[in-house]
Amino acid sequence: MPGAVQDSPSKSSYRFTAGQRIARRAGFRHCLNGKQLANRHFKLFFVANTQAHAQLGIIASKRHFPTAVSRNGHKRMIREAFRSHALRMQPLDVVVMVRRVAVEETAARRVALLTLFDQLHTQCATC
Repeated sequence: MPGAVQDSPSKSSYRFTAGQRIARRAGFRHCLNGKQLANRHFKLFFVANTQAHAQLGIIASKRHFPTAVSRNGHKRMIREAFRSHALRMQPLDVVVMVRRVAVEETAARRVALLTLFDQLHTQCATC
């Protein structure tokens, strides 16, 4: 189509597509029975999958975050960190559970999440 703006290859490679999501309850259950990594802010559950890329599931409970704004903000931050991390190229299913903590800076939560992603990435590299 003339005049249509197309995404550059680098921009399209950072999209969070439907194929990168864990969408079904069975997928979440399978992951929640796998290995875990945790810190004060997040808990990561992960298992190997048969695909060429990682899949992500997010749990941000209404009980801990009663407003949709806070839940969606956490989900947005997690998806963005996942898109920018090399972990997304590993054959893993990852579920991130947001823990209820005192209100802190978003930057501190993001650093905590990226630290967990780094730990998981190095742990999977040694397997």
